[in-house]
Amino acid sequence: MVIFLRILIAFATCCCLFQVDSPRSRGAEPQPLLNVSAGVWPEADKLFHRDPAWLGGDDAYSLDLGQGRIAWFFGDSFVAPTTPGKRRGTTMVHNSVGIQTGYDPTTAGFKAFWRSADGKLASFFPDDGIHYFWPGGGILVNGKLLVFFMRSWTKDPTHAMGFETDGWAATLVENMGRPPQQWRLRRLEAPQNQFGVLVGSAAVVRDGDYLVALSVGGKEHQVYLVRWRWEAAAVGDLSLPEWWAGAERGWVAQPNLTEPPVPVINNGQTEFSVFHARELGRYLQFQFSGFPVSPICVRTAERLIGPWSELQVCLRETELTPAVPGLMLYAAKAHPELKCEGLALTYASNTQRLEQLFGSSTIYYPRFVRVKLNRSTP
Repeated sequence: MVIFLRILIAFATCCCLFQVDSPRSRGAEPQPLLNVSAGVWPEADKLFHRDPAWLGGDDAYSLDLGQGRIAWFFGDSFVAPTTPGKRRGTTMVHNSVGIQTGYDPTTAGFKAFWRSADGKLASFFPDDGIHYFWPGGGILVNGKLLVFFMRSWTKDPTHAMGFETDGWAATLVENMGRPPQQWRLRRLEAPQNQFGVLVGSAAVVRDGDYLVALSVGGKEHQVYLVRWRWEAAAVGDLSLPEWWAGAERGWVAQPNLTEPPVPVINNGQTEFSVFHARELGRYLQFQFSGFPVSPICVRTAERLIGPWSELQVCLRETELTPAVPGLMLYAAKAHPELKCEGLALTYASNTQRLEQLFGSSTIYYPRFVRVKLNRSTP
């Protein structure tokens, strides 16, 4: 039961704050829609079943480390089963890391990693005694790995909603070319903000000389832009973030931000992906349109500051995970580094029913989707 409560706590941070809204970014200017075709990719789902000691996890951010290695970053994860293939008897850690070897998920290898502390299994990115850390966006900065996190703590461990997500964190790995068990983790100074924004909870991208974190906060899950000089981020200096404050104010250093920043998207989600599709000449953002069960959608923009298009449906919920009682779908993300006919996406699934969670092999593992996108003909 404790494991189930912890899963619901993790799930709540990622999902319960979703704004259930029409797939429209209010105030955005109309932009050309894409021709979209998509379908599930069950052959790729087998990737995450190739390590028998890892039985599923949340979040599923990915990053190409080069030389055929892809890192996966997961939230709450079932690890080390006492009975092979059974989630009952596993340990739940707040985060884990996976390494995929090979770019084709249908044939690639996969191994997951976590740690031990005081003789017990523990999160790969350690708790600090008060907080635990769920992964957000990650990026390679001058050959180093930079990962952002949502910082959380449990106020009442007996209540599934008794948690608080009170900020963000970041860790730099300077020897990411080594196997994960040899990574040296350096937690960075992370200036908190008064706006309730989880900096880096979603995507992190490079924009010229800057690293930009797409960050989520507010009751309507608004998306904000926070940036640092690229070279400062490369040495682990995140001490002076700048916020996009709208066309009139531009970028403003956090200490000088006397008024709230301006969101670039008004109905985002805590977790999503953004990347620049060179062939389309646009940024693509993927997310679910609502909660608990809704379509996977895409929106586009020529620049990170927008305007962003309306959400366009990629795949209906009826085409995703087979229905189970209390089904919840969330955390849709694109993985452009994967070899795929089209573009590979994953999404997370969960259920409010304990017996389904422990008994099903179709939920709480990341699931794959393939999407093909082309410009619409005017």
